[in-house]
Order: sequence, then structure tokens, then C-alpha cells
Amino acid sequence: MYKSLLLIIIIVIHSCTSNKSEPFTFKNSVLAQIDNHIILKNEFIQRAEYVLRPDYCSKGNNVHKQIVLNSLIAEKLLAIEGEPLFNLHTISNFLNGLKTQSMREKLFFAKSQSNALSSEELNNYLKTAERTYHLSFITLPNDVVSDTLLNLNHSAEIINSMFDAGEIVRRNVSFFSEHNYRLHRAIFSNRLDKHEIIGPLNIKDGTSIIMRVEGWRSERRLSEGSQREYLRKVKEHLTQLRNIEQYADYIHAVMNNKTLKFSQNSFTKLINNLYYEMLQFENSKNELFKKAIWPENNLVLSGGYTSVNIDENEIIFNLDGKDWTMSDLQNLINSHPLVFRKKKISKAEFPDAVKNAIADLVRNYYLTQEALELNYDDDPYINQYVDMWKEHFIATSVRAKLLQSKSSNTSDIEYLNPIIKELFNKYSDNIQINLELFNSINLTSIPMHVSNQNAAYQSPIPQFPILTDNHTIDYGKSR
Repeated sequence: MYKSLLLIIIIVIHSCTSNKSEPFTFKNSVLAQIDNHIILKNEFIQRAEYVLRPDYCSKGNNVHKQIVLNSLIAEKLLAIEGEPLFNLHTISNFLNGLKTQSMREKLFFAKSQSNALSSEELNNYLKTAERTYHLSFITLPNDVVSDTLLNLNHSAEIINSMFDAGEIVRRNVSFFSEHNYRLHRAIFSNRLDKHEIIGPLNIKDGTSIIMRVEGWRSERRLSEGSQREYLRKVKEHLTQLRNIEQYADYIHAVMNNKTLKFSQNSFTKLINNLYYEMLQFENSKNELFKKAIWPENNLVLSGGYTSVNIDENEIIFNLDGKDWTMSDLQNLINSHPLVFRKKKISKAEFPDAVKNAIADLVRNYYLTQEALELNYDDDPYINQYVDMWKEHFIATSVRAKLLQSKSSNTSDIEYLNPIIKELFNKYSDNIQINLELFNSINLTSIPMHVSNQNAAYQSPIPQFPILTDNHTIDYGKSR
């Protein structure tokens, strides 16, 4: 199954702060080490559980767990072998983008530690959390939401007539399924009556939404155990939403009074190029959908297609009093592709969608500056996360070159097994494994793929390395 995370998952979400006078160490969290290359316990778990594993190691038993360990160590060994010949410049933008994305995530946790829920607030939500509402939706561009609609006391009759006319989008919304804190508060902060109107509410994609309650159903939990679990889940969900809201307030403070003004001529050229890229992307995605391997994430574009030539020195926008050229913008996009707020975008709404994507890019640019001021670029866990990706890329490149010599009647694993075995023998004296820590790990056998659909880099964990199906650990030193 695919699991979409609101936030990217890095190796350790809450990174430790070490004493600057003492050298940092990962202490007892190092599972395996080859010279200065390490595998952390959490890295091992995430590489095994947050991507799809091959059938030969997809279970949670010890044999399969040992294959996972051998595969991850084999990846490190291939990276060590291949690094002297690998051109790191080819992935420098990707690695920089991953690093700054992780820095912004750490900033989120630092700036969104909300206060505990009061008993009164919790009890109020408990009265509505058992409901699943059946809602009708009307979505309008923000610029056409009239003053009449904004004053619901005087326009309820008009709005009800809109809901009663024609085809209206309807869906069920439960307490735990809604992750937009504005929508969640509007729907669940108080009990709603049938045909009650909610909104208009501004949504992140540049539209406003008006909702009407068509009905609801309630689910009651009678046993003491189910009530305790229900209470825990309600607290957890509300805390998560409050953290997101608090971070949104922090972003508002950072971006307050900053203005973004586009140069219309250059912007039109940019739209044409990006629209052409989106069409190319959609065509390639349709082919991958046929193979059922493309997750339904938000649109991401990198500015890599050209249908209209743009001088790199053309001014594309003025940001906070400073002119930005197309070259300046592309340099940002190179390490932070444009992330659109929707999966599918019509031609008519594409110009506004581009403006929103650039606005989000600019916002993240300023948040990265905030993270740099806090020295998050020196965080050892973030740097370990980037090293994991770097070594994955190098090992993948080496693997591809090795398989060029494989005959067509030999499987990849059959061909790679003896090569990996030789590497284990070669580096055996340099490999250390914390067997006690390894034996304490329990893996799930539930297939899962974690993604972050709102991020520039939507796969937070590298794909599992298909290098060996050998489960024997007859190399290295235990510690």
C-alpha cells in the first residue's frame, strides 16, 4: 500500500543537539559501520519498511531481516568502490535539495511545539469526533467570491439555491481523515446541523470553498479499551493539526510584508514552457500508470523543457524590491523543483497554478535562510541522511555498470551474488555490526511505500537495493 505523509521522514525527526565542545557521536544507534560509512538503526528500519521490499526479503523473520542487512551493507560497499570514479556534480543539486528540505522539516518541529490541549477544548472535540459528515462542496476562485457570499447571514438563501441546483461534489469527511486545519476546525469544532453552511474558507490552492451539511453518521465505542484508544487518537490528531497551524503562523511572520511582482512578458514565456513540460510529464505518467507504479502525488516540474526561448538575464519577477532573472529562478528550481498544489491542472487555471508554485518556492527559499541561521546545515542526522542518498546513487550507478556484462538468461541477483560475496570478503575486517542492536529490531511484513506529495522530493527514502538474497552473515566483527 502507499502511505502519504504530511511531512517528509528523515533518519531521526528530532535531531540531537550535541555539546559543541565535544565531538558528536551517534552512540548506540549505529547498527553497522564500514570505516566512516555507517548504517543507523532508524535508517535500517526505514529502508526496510518505508519502501517496497522484494519477495525474497519481504517478511519479518530473522532470515529476511539478515538479507535486508546484507543488502544495505552491500550498497555501502558498492558506494565505497564506486565513489572515486563517480561524478558527484551530476547529483549535487538533488543532494542539496534533499538537505534543505530536511532542514526545513527540522525547522517545522522547532517552531511548532504547540501547548497542551485544555480539557475544555478536548471535551468539545470529543462531542463531534465520532461523527462522519456527508458534505456538499462548492469551490470558487478567490477573486470571484463576492461580498454577498462572505456575509453568510444575508446570503444563506442564495447559497442554498446554489447547492440545490445542478451537480454538486459530495464526500464524507471524518475527524481523522481531514488534515487541513482550517477545514477541520470549521467542521469539527462545534456540532453542526443538517443543511448548515460552512465557509467560504480560503484553501491553499488559491480557491475558496463553501460546504453544506447533508447529514452524518456517528460511531460509538462502548468498551473501555476502545474508548482509551479513541481518546489517544483524538489527542494525537488535534496536536498534529495545531502544530501545522502554529508553523503556518510562523511562516506568515517570516513572509510578512514581502511582495512578489511578476514581469508579464517573461512570465507568459515561462508559462508556455512549463505547460509544455506538464504535457510531456502527463504523457510519461500515463504510460507508467499502465504498469501501476506511479503514485498519485502532486505535480512537480523542473523547467527542463523549452518551447519558447527566454534570455536567462530576463527579469521574471521582483521580490521584496530586488529583481530576479530567469537564471536566478532556474538556479532555485534546479535544487527545488516547482511543486504544484494539485495533481491535475487545466490550461485555464495553469497561470495561477504557476504563480502559486513560485510563491511556495520563494517561501521555502526564505525558510531555508531561517534554517541556515540556526546552523541546521551542520546537523549530523541531516548530513547522515544526505550521505545515505549519495551512497545509494553511487551504488545504483555501479550496479547498472556491473549488469551490463550479465547474460540475458541470468537474473540480476544470480549475477550479483558472487560479486557481493567477494566484496564482503574484501572488507570483512573493516565491517562492524552491533548484533545486540540488530537482534532488538522487529520488522513488519506489511508492504508499504511512504511518500510526501507536497514536497519537491516526494520519496523520502531510497528504493530498496536489489543486490543480494544471501542471508548468511559470515563476515565482519560484532561489537
